[in-house]
Amino acid sequence: MPTEPADDIALVVSPKRAVLMLDTSMPTLYELIHAGKIDSYKDGGSRKITVASIRRYIAERLAASSQSHQPPAAGQEEAGGRLRRRAGKKASSDHEAHTGRPPQKQ
Repeated sequence: MPTEPADDIALVVSPKRAVLMLDTSMPTLYELIHAGKIDSYKDGGSRKITVASIRRYIAERLAASSQSHQPPAAGQEEAGGRLRRRAGKKASSDHEAHTGRPPQKQ
């Protein structure tokens, strides 16, 4: 039988539990707190992290991630992490189609 309440029921968790929930490090957690991305407060001598703010942070990260992974628009292809418009010219090889440059002659 578990001795601690389930995270889906608890309203607040300890920093140690928050680190486990976020699969991050303690310094990163405190950076998120100081940046205002995770809500916390002191209760006597211990810090409490709100589970709602952890859920909100994860939802924001998922939304940002899904926006950055949108498929390229028609007529565009991804090159080096940026979208680049192809100039109507067809690639002459698989290498050129992938890199945007013709293969080097050896």
